[in-house]
Amino acid sequence: MQVLRFHLLSRLLYVPGFLIERPYFLSPTPPVGRTYFIGGKTLKRKGKHSKAVLCALLSSAVLCQIPGLSWAEGEDNLFDFDPIVVTATKTPVKLSESNANMTVITRKDIEEQHYADLSEALRNVPGVTINNYGTGIGHEASNMLRINGSDKIVVLVDGVRVDAAGVNFAAAAYSDLDNVEKIEVLKGAAASLYGANAKGGVIQIITRKAEGNKSTLTYTGGSYDKENYAFMNQGKAGDYSWVVTSQKDIMGDYKDANGTTVPEHRNAETTTFKLTKAINEKSDITFDYQKYQSDYMYSGTNYYLNQRNPGNMDNYNWKLIYNNQLTDKLKNRLTFYNGVYDNTFQWSNNAGTSMEKVKTMRLQDEFTQTLADNHTVTGGFEYSRDKVVSKGNKKLSNSAYYVQDEWNLDRQWKLTSGVRYDDSAQYGSNTSPHVNLGYKANEDTSYYVSYNKYFIVPTPDQVFNNTYGNNNLKAEKGDNLEFGVNHRLSDTLSTTFHMFKRSSSNAVFYDYNLWKYVNSDEKVHGWDIQLNKQVTKQLSTYVGYTHTTIDATIQQAENVDGYVPKGYWNVGADYRQERYDIHLQGRGVSDKTGPQNGTAYSNYFPESTYWVWDFALNYKLSKDAKTFLRVNNLFNKFYAEQSNASNRPGWGGNPGEWYTSPGRNYQLGVQYQF
Repeated sequence: MQVLRFHLLSRLLYVPGFLIERPYFLSPTPPVGRTYFIGGKTLKRKGKHSKAVLCALLSSAVLCQIPGLSWAEGEDNLFDFDPIVVTATKTPVKLSESNANMTVITRKDIEEQHYADLSEALRNVPGVTINNYGTGIGHEASNMLRINGSDKIVVLVDGVRVDAAGVNFAAAAYSDLDNVEKIEVLKGAAASLYGANAKGGVIQIITRKAEGNKSTLTYTGGSYDKENYAFMNQGKAGDYSWVVTSQKDIMGDYKDANGTTVPEHRNAETTTFKLTKAINEKSDITFDYQKYQSDYMYSGTNYYLNQRNPGNMDNYNWKLIYNNQLTDKLKNRLTFYNGVYDNTFQWSNNAGTSMEKVKTMRLQDEFTQTLADNHTVTGGFEYSRDKVVSKGNKKLSNSAYYVQDEWNLDRQWKLTSGVRYDDSAQYGSNTSPHVNLGYKANEDTSYYVSYNKYFIVPTPDQVFNNTYGNNNLKAEKGDNLEFGVNHRLSDTLSTTFHMFKRSSSNAVFYDYNLWKYVNSDEKVHGWDIQLNKQVTKQLSTYVGYTHTTIDATIQQAENVDGYVPKGYWNVGADYRQERYDIHLQGRGVSDKTGPQNGTAYSNYFPESTYWVWDFALNYKLSKDAKTFLRVNNLFNKFYAEQSNASNRPGWGGNPGEWYTSPGRNYQLGVQYQF
């Protein structure tokens, strides 16, 4: 067993690469064989049986090392309707009392569902839409990740903003979830607290804290020559605590539901390291480092599967977080962030190389003062600077001051108000106010109404691109009005309802006639309803529906050229026993029609309404080991989330030209904790 551990650790600590997004102009190239030369490395496909053999060996080794099987005591499986969240107000509060439209993905969800990356986890969050190019390899930052119909979102890790200027957050590149405790998704504008881009919402990743001295080894294999090796170690020693993770992920060609093979490859590695030092009882400091590296190759649409577009991604960031309880009622949080987003790829037929590289630095100093048991004020300062290396080292900077007053007027009414002042070096100053009024009718029912303004500056590419850029663009301004209800029908049944209306002036769109980015107005409204039911102690279910309407503009058809479905269903069931648990998740897409105008062919997508189901199973081999199975697209549905079936002049599209999504595929793995 020690030899096996050493072998797996050596594989984990060897780190070759990562992936990223890619544009997709179509140019056929001669097909190549199953050996790829990417980033100076020759990558060969492994035998189909190697993963299954390794999985069996690891399972056997785990069982052979354990003299007797001792099962863990049964867990309390009652569904938690009301977890504690922090993203809504920056202060801990029960979800039902947050007066916000929020969803929480817990550590338990991550461990039971075995999500491959963050984007896979987010797919089951109401109000979130993702449109991948096939599996998403090579297009990690162009997957149209949207909340409430907007791709203007803020991403935080432990309260520190980690997204870069002009780069859509590459959720698929956040592939190591072993260090994640939970993910909070706030839907709706939150600019007064989190600044520019918090138009659609906020995604906050909260990392794990060391609970003791233990390590975990995980091996996963399956369809598409998939291999994943993961190692996690956490521990405490004196005033220090740490969490270290390392992951290697390999994937090859995939097949869509019609059996068509789509050539691609990814060889990615992720490393995270979090070290916390307790200075005294009232203060601590944390150093956090994350790195993602990938070599990849992706092909074109189903019309151009002979294309070969190789590339590599090399992203890393580090941050310092200092927490200090100055007095019993005053605490301070000082953070510093430094990150690099670096993605380079080569067009097929040696048509050229494209690079996107941004260096980001942020400094934030925040104070929270408890004035009374029912009154809390949070305020701070934030400075950010982005150096866009790929755009001639252009520098963008912003200074901001913000304050929020959270006041429980009595046992029923809660008023939260705030304001943020932004001073952009390129686009001047702006003030974004926010007010939220919550009413708790009784222990089972609460209501809220919220109003937010936001301010968004154009991205570097929208301004500085030599072909499409427009240096006359104005900053976007807008407001968001939201209403919500949370109601507990019984001890085992709860429901929520939300609706919003958003209006923007000077939003930035790409004009296909002018071949430039331009300003235009935008209007969006939508609603959602969610229902959670604990059927028995072992069985829980949920169902939800989200409806989104984005008005057409001169530049694009309704619902972002029909890419954002008007209707979206989230359905699931979880069954848990002492030794095993089973999970079924379904997502239903309704009225994803494409542009539906003269710029598109009639069959823009294979289907405009369809369902995709995923299945997960976990089985305890012992108290320290388990095996698991995940099946994606259980019923082998043929669909596509991205299309090139456009007849725009110069576009080069064809009827039925899509980036088809993977058909039914599986992952089989084993995990051992020691």
